[in-house]
Amino acid sequence: MSVLYLTVAEMPPGTRRAGESEAAGRLLARLLTAAGHSDATVKKEKSGRPVVEKPGLAVSVTHTGGFVFCALLAAETGEPRLGIDAEVLRPHPRAARLAARYFGPCERALCESDPAPRTFFACFTAKEAFAKYRGDGLARHLSGDDTAAPDFEAKNGVRLTRLEKDGVLLTICLPA
Repeated sequence: MSVLYLTVAEMPPGTRRAGESEAAGRLLARLLTAAGHSDATVKKEKSGRPVVEKPGLAVSVTHTGGFVFCALLAAETGEPRLGIDAEVLRPHPRAARLAARYFGPCERALCESDPAPRTFFACFTAKEAFAKYRGDGLARHLSGDDTAAPDFEAKNGVRLTRLEKDGVLLTICLPA
């Protein structure tokens, strides 16, 4: 059995990226303590990606629009993977161009049939969450993976879950 823990903090207006990173570190520490893993250590890879140095745990962090989201996946067996990404739902002036360049056929078709910001960001956050899940960078997954394809989740052994509140869309990528 696996358990997902999720927390979010709203940052004061004008907070810079460094402040968001510090807040994420504090949130992760609180999340680990609340989940009964206060002995776990979080380190950053060269890319800045946080990694828990305790078997059976995985973490993921994302920042957007003054919010910091942290997730922890605790698994009884195996090495869990987890990826999250969030975006404030807003018009994106380059959405059509970005979709045409980086999205797969199913993602492009979705965006063409529904040009609402939520559709674009649902595809984009899925790509980012999957890249974090895989741990090998967004650039590799931008053009190569079509997260809206009917067989995407089955083919990759993942489940994409979206949560939306107060104009913010969070996508979580978990093992299937």
